[in-house]
Amino acid sequence: MCAQVETTGLADRSCAWGDEFRIKDRRRRTVSTSGGEVEVAVRRLRCQECGAQVRPLDAFLAPGRRHTLPVIEAGLYLAADASYAKSSVTLEKLTGARISQGQLQRLAEAEGLRIDTELHALADGCPAASTITLDRVPL
Repeated sequence: MCAQVETTGLADRSCAWGDEFRIKDRRRRTVSTSGGEVEVAVRRLRCQECGAQVRPLDAFLAPGRRHTLPVIEAGLYLAADASYAKSSVTLEKLTGARISQGQLQRLAEAEGLRIDTELHALADGCPAASTITLDRVPL
């Protein structure tokens, strides 16, 4: 599977400067998947011309996270009905994936802000938006 990820992520192996990326090094990284935690060797590539660095695996993970998107979705789904602590424990028992309760809370807050921004953008372009209310308060 790692080979498939790298092949997909390396479809365009050239930098904006036109030079090819070369393997700089490999680091071990633990990734939480819906099947449990997996340790993988992550290649870091570097452009010889400009020094830009990329990690092809990052295209398959949420930005700055060590969890795959299905794990994050499952954690947030559980957190919609239970506390962050219970959701964290339940997620680990069901899938083997570990997300701390604090991380779940931060993810939920970030997702809430994203949804809020998206809803406001939709409402700004909608003529009937002035009639949308929540508990009799206009949105």
